[in-house]
Amino acid sequence: MSCSSKHKIAVQGVLGCMILLLGFWHIRYSYANKLNNKACTMADSEKAMRTIEKAIKLNPMNPVYYANMGLLYAATDTAINLRNYMALSKVSSEALDKSLAYFHLANNMAPKNRLFSLNLGLLYALNGKYLKAKSFFEKAVENSDEEENYYGPYFVRAINNLLKQKGRL
Repeated sequence: MSCSSKHKIAVQGVLGCMILLLGFWHIRYSYANKLNNKACTMADSEKAMRTIEKAIKLNPMNPVYYANMGLLYAATDTAINLRNYMALSKVSSEALDKSLAYFHLANNMAPKNRLFSLNLGLLYALNGKYLKAKSFFEKAVENSDEEENYYGPYFVRAINNLLKQKGRL
């Protein structure tokens, strides 16, 4: 067998292994996406959380999975709602803390995602941390197109008014 034949066989072997690995990763990530999508339709929050945890284990680099977990934690606490946000009721709970933690993970992975910033702003406002909320609302506005920018400016104005009332702006 000539040197070029051995080289050709080695190259084919390496390419074959790469194709197998890429196929494996594609199947793994596709399954993780299916799990995440399935979790989003489940009525049982605990089961949905376990399903998303599996998706995260399969693909820990997808920020949407972390954001969905943050939404699930927020949904488990009845105090986390727009009514309490508008009434300036300060909410403090384990679910809120976990929701914030998961949204921070998502935001760190995709810092230009306006929805992650907007949700962090809402959660911090519910927690009574208005300056942090304001910074995330401003970040959401900064990372939005004009067409997408419907809530961000409203929240920034609302937080500015609130901070003025509290004498912190």
